[in-house]
Amino acid sequence: MASCHSEDPSGVPKDSVLGPILFLVDVNNLPEGIESFLSKFADDAKIMRWIKTEDSMRLQDDLDKIKEGSNNWLLEFNQSKCKVMKISVWRSDTRYHLGGKILQESGREKKTWGLISCQIDISPKAHIKRISSAAYARLSNNITVFRNLCKESFRTSDTTYFRQILEYVAPAWSPYQVKHKTKLEKIQRYATRLVPELRGMSHEERLRELNLTSHVPGGQ
Repeated sequence: MASCHSEDPSGVPKDSVLGPILFLVDVNNLPEGIESFLSKFADDAKIMRWIKTEDSMRLQDDLDKIKEGSNNWLLEFNQSKCKVMKISVWRSDTRYHLGGKILQESGREKKTWGLISCQIDISPKAHIKRISSAAYARLSNNITVFRNLCKESFRTSDTTYFRQILEYVAPAWSPYQVKHKTKLEKIQRYATRLVPELRGMSHEERLRELNLTSHVPGGQ
């Protein structure tokens, strides 16, 4: 799988509304002649292909076509952001290039729905670690700003400030191991104890008092 990004002068301005659509109109002809699956959004493109040992250079052929198309449309790629991720059960020494420059190999990439790794364990471990750290950071900020939270304030904070981190695109990475569920649930257990009037209750009782459900996908 190869991920390619255009240079800033030919990219899409950050937070632009119409920019991605207008950019795609300009580069809509980019997939012509490409055999691999090509995914595009704004100035980001990903080429994916199942490769056998004997036809490993077919992806390189598609990269060459992508480069030729970018030259025709005067859209230079940002070489530093173009990477290759090999998801394989065997070691492959094939090197890919774009415009004569060798593409850097990546073992892990951040996607919209989480982190994808070249390791074939399909584990959400890296993703859960990342969102847990982000949730604790936000919780720390919340404690600094609000010394004492009432139930209503905490409920508002939880649903708008923390839950969006821990449940974003949850169906794609929903944890199936107890240790992962425990790691996520631990965050909410700690957070609900910050409400003074609920500290003497069990976690389940605190959730009922707050009218909240578990942060863990599928949890109670």
